[in-house]
Amino acid sequence: MKDYSYEIKGYRDDVVGDVGMAVFRIHYSGTIRDRNFEVDSRVTMIMKKSGQSWKVAHEHWSRFPKTRKRRRLFG
Repeated sequence: MKDYSYEIKGYRDDVVGDVGMAVFRIHYSGTIRDRNFEVDSRVTMIMKKSGQSWKVAHEHWSRFPKTRKRRRLFG
């Protein structure tokens, strides 16, 4: 992988007892096997406290659909 970069937006988190949740949007891009990529996703992570550290119990990534310019049918 080359030229990897990312930007996180809209980060929120909450902790209730020994369970935590983080949600955010991420834009990431780079090159892998000489092919460029650029992705926008939303992410949800659920963490569980284990002693003095936090462990990821569940993680979900969903890509935002690519937007296409719509063709005008009239006018």
